[in-house]
Amino acid sequence: LPTRTAELVVVNRILDLIETTPASRIARMLSAEGIPSPKAERLRAVNGVKVKNSGQWTQNTVKSIASHPLLNAMCEYG
Repeated sequence: LPTRTAELVVVNRILDLIETTPASRIARMLSAEGIPSPKAERLRAVNGVKVKNSGQWTQNTVKSIASHPLLNAMCEYG
């Protein structure tokens, strides 16, 4: 779960936008603004070679945040 204020601002923004805006458009918007995705700079293996994640937002990342029950409860109830 995010613990920094900046991360919570992004989560709140996603939860506000998801009701009227498609997740793919939100992902493009966040990437265009230079906001790093939650897994930015983490290492992953591609054919056995470690590479850094790009930091770009995806539709699935936005959907996962929007449907996460703890994030929804934290934003709604504090």
